Amino acid sequence: MAADEKPTISEKPIRWRAFWLPKEGHSAEEYEDAFAVEVASGRFAVADGASESAFARLWARLLVEHFVAQRSVEVPDWHDRLP
Repeated sequence: MAADEKPTISEKPIRWRAFWLPKEGHSAEEYEDAFAVEVASGRFAVADGASESAFARLWARLLVEHFVAQRSVEVPDWHDRLP
């Protein structure tokens, strides 16, 4: 894709399915990863909750939900977002 081109979203319906599994020896309630989908905008996000961090499940969920909820269709410059 050229630098001045913008991504387009297909008019075909998007079909998707998510699979997830908690870590071995843990229950579904202890699942700390997250995924979110916004089919209308074609946004999909997956986050790996860092088990050793505080509130890993909450952070993972907030990240994916925020990403798919953004209305911008511009491809972000990820380098500007990283420390």
